[in-house]
Amino acid sequence: MSKRIDYDDPFEAFGREVAVETVSYLLALLDGGWHVATDADLTNPALQKKKLAAAIRRKIAERAGELRRDGARNPVAQAEDEVAKRLQYPSGSALNRWLRRNR
Repeated sequence: MSKRIDYDDPFEAFGREVAVETVSYLLALLDGGWHVATDADLTNPALQKKKLAAAIRRKIAERAGELRRDGARNPVAQAEDEVAKRLQYPSGSALNRWLRRNR
């Protein structure tokens, strides 16, 4: 018999171990490479959010630089929209609010 998946909270449905592995994997993907996470990284949710927010900010800055070189209008807002879409946030401003809350 398979376990019912609650799509509102996938971490709760799969358990803490899978949640920790998923967060580590997302951090590594956003960082552009793999890193060795310490026990403090894996057990401290606030630190995980801060690291994820920092990685997202770096991706936004990188994309905004590319857009700026291409001469796009509002390169930061456009980069936020693109990254938000990729991370499945409703909008760039929603992602921006989450980033400000998790500095």
